[in-house]
Amino acid sequence: MIAVSRSKRGLPYVQKWFAREVRAADRFSLVAYFQYLGDRPPALFFKRPFVTLLVDLGMGPEAILAGMHRNVRNEIRRAENEGIAWEERIDTAGFLDFHGRFSREKGIDAVTESQLSSFGDAIFLTRVSREDRVLAQHAYVVDREERRARFLYSSSGRFDGADSALVGRANRWGHWKDMLHFHRLGMETYDLGGIAIDPEDPALRGINEFKSKLGGRTVREDHWFSAPYVLATRLTRWGTR
Repeated sequence: MIAVSRSKRGLPYVQKWFAREVRAADRFSLVAYFQYLGDRPPALFFKRPFVTLLVDLGMGPEAILAGMHRNVRNEIRRAENEGIAWEERIDTAGFLDFHGRFSREKGIDAVTESQLSSFGDAIFLTRVSREDRVLAQHAYVVDREERRARFLYSSSGRFDGADSALVGRANRWGHWKDMLHFHRLGMETYDLGGIAIDPEDPALRGINEFKSKLGGRTVREDHWFSAPYVLATRLTRWGTR
């Protein structure tokens, strides 16, 4: 399990990722259990349904690649010959700068330094680029005890004038390289970070399709929120994340 301590509008709260047990005292605190893995639902907590895709890294590289959609496999092989570089452990400032520009273009909230730093050494950043131009970035939260790498944040270079088809191939190739790296580190599960349940928004349907073509099995892993946490989100309108 990974415990993340944060504060918003003066209210301290805790996120617990991939927990298998619930601490009884958490019922009375501002606590959220994300992707709870316990056998029984937490008593006196509020549920938010969550579905994700899990790739079994224990299968090995050949089987992982075979589990992807044929078009994705073809794009990965093509990207191998396009001079794209993969990097791990990139600097936080560079990641945030690129993600900020991406977010402004997309009209979405940007990831903050405090959000990344709250994960401590559980955060893992990767980047794919060509000729010093960033094409895509990925951020993961890594639970070494569970041997799981969970896709958390992403940003791509389509806004930056790069060829959109190249960016798309680089992004998929980046996921493939990430999977290989986590496999080498001994991770057993590559979590694609959730899919929308019955989405009406075409953009969300597109994200679902993108992730599903990377392989994996569909798994239900709900989020659970304490009553004080839910009350705080309603009173302050700072959302559940």
